[in-house]
Amino acid sequence: MSDTYSHISRVLQQEDSDPVRLNQHTSTIISDTLPILEALEADALGRDSQHGLPAEWLESCAVALGQLLVETMSAAGAANQKDDVEVEVPSPVTVIHTGRPGRPRKVVNLEYLQEATSTHRAIPITKLANVLKIHRHTLEHEIERNGVTRQFAALSDCDLDRLVKVFKSTKPDSGICYLVGFLRYHGLRVQRKRVIHSVK
Repeated sequence: MSDTYSHISRVLQQEDSDPVRLNQHTSTIISDTLPILEALEADALGRDSQHGLPAEWLESCAVALGQLLVETMSAAGAANQKDDVEVEVPSPVTVIHTGRPGRPRKVVNLEYLQEATSTHRAIPITKLANVLKIHRHTLEHEIERNGVTRQFAALSDCDLDRLVKVFKSTKPDSGICYLVGFLRYHGLRVQRKRVIHSVK
């Protein structure tokens, strides 16, 4: 008990304590140290006052452990709040106020734009605009301004027919949506009408 008390007291004196570690120490006090103290108290009550542990000592231990538990739980709560404050979620859209009349300009992060419109993602422009909370025309303007292309794969009809045949042999009952998803999964963005024509 003494070692646990000393160790946790040292941890509490550190300026930058880890909340996970503090929570673990809280559990140690509750599940390991307090049961030992309770067992010692039960043993002392079963013996006469000359052979058992002094009641004053047991009481002072209980008070010290109680204070340590409260301090550890408080420190863990404070450390958790500090961690929450330090988390910063980057916004993919930056609003630029020019000071001129009209609405402020909205600029979409280039890396985000390239990733969101890449061929392996099947995100329609309208849906992406809704997620970013900007108008579809603003998003299209940003795509054009940054030179981000949403080109279709340079895939011949013959190669497309082969891929469709492979897909249909493994999943014969699947529809066009699944087939388009299969192609997108493999990094191929193909016009829907070409896929439909290939299936026929």
